[in-house]
Amino acid sequence: MACESHMEGLQNFAKQLQEQKATITAQIQSLDAQLAQAKNSYMKVEGAQEIIAIQIQKEEEESKAAVEAVVPEASGD
Repeated sequence: MACESHMEGLQNFAKQLQEQKATITAQIQSLDAQLAQAKNSYMKVEGAQEIIAIQIQKEEEESKAAVEAVVPEASGD
């Protein structure tokens, strides 16, 4: 009788471990998907920052060229 009770306890514990493993596996899969989504969003934002930086630089260069065309620098003559 004591052996059967001990065996049942071990089987219940094995079942609990299996359920816990399945839960953790599902959590890992969910977190992996969230991480992939976060990485994708990060890359999009980083790309947008690069594009904006290029546009700002281009605008600054165009503004500078426009000012130089309207107000020529003193030639020193």
